[in-house]
Amino acid sequence: MGMRPLGTRLGLWLVSTLLVFGRPAVALADSYHWSGRLGRLEVSSQVHGFQEGAGVGGWRAEDAREFLAWARPLSDALPPGVSLQIEAREVDIVLVVKRCSRGAPTCSRPLKRTLRASIDAPWIGPTVPKDLAVLIEKALGIQLPAAAVAPGPIYTIQVLATPDRQFATERAAQLNDSMPALPASMYTSTCSPCMSHEAKIVTEVGPWGDRHLVILGNFADATDAARALAVLQAAGVPDGFVRELPR
Repeated sequence: MGMRPLGTRLGLWLVSTLLVFGRPAVALADSYHWSGRLGRLEVSSQVHGFQEGAGVGGWRAEDAREFLAWARPLSDALPPGVSLQIEAREVDIVLVVKRCSRGAPTCSRPLKRTLRASIDAPWIGPTVPKDLAVLIEKALGIQLPAAAVAPGPIYTIQVLATPDRQFATERAAQLNDSMPALPASMYTSTCSPCMSHEAKIVTEVGPWGDRHLVILGNFADATDAARALAVLQAAGVPDGFVRELPR
C-alpha cells in the first residue's frame, strides 16, 4: 500500500487527537473569575472555557461602578447581624446567609444557612441575574432594592500623571510586574491563562492637553484605599495618593 498524501495524514492525525483528547487543551484550561466585596456582602463568580463577554484584562472602572450600583443598596438592606456570600460557578448559584445569634457577645461562629439554585447562563458580568434577585429575596425575606443611580464615589490610588502615553504605559507595566497584591479592593477581575492588569491608564482631558494617569485598584471608601496605599509604600512605591476614581 502506498504512503498517503501529507494532507490526508495530517487530517487523520488531527481527527485521532480530537477523539482521544477532546477539545484543545487551551479551551479547557481557560477560566474567568470576578469578585466583589462591600460591607457584609461578598460575591464571587467563576466560569470555565471561552465565554462571550468575559473580561481578559483585569478590572474595569465601568464594571466596578456597575457592581457598586446594586451591591451598595443590597449591603445596606441586609438585616442587622446578617451577612451574605454569593458564589457562582457556571450555571449554579450558592447563597450562604450568616446570622449572629441574639445575645452573643461576638460573631465568631455565626449560624449558617446555605441555599443553591440554578441560573440560565454563566454569570460573567457584575449586574444581577434575574433568577438571583428572586433567590436573595426568598432567602432574606426582603425586597431587593433597586440599583442606585448615584451609588457614591469609588476611590483609587494614583501614582502618575503625564502627557507622555508611552511613559505611562511603561510605568503601568512595571507596576503590574512588581507590586504586591492590594488589600481591600472592592472589585476584582482575573482570567487564566491571560494576563490580568491591576495598574490602569486613564486619560484626562484638560485645557492644557491630555494627561495619562496610572491608577491602582478600586475601593469602596477612602479608608480602604489608604490601607492599600500603605502596603504600596512599604513595598517601595512612594509616589501614590488616594483620590476618587476618574470618570
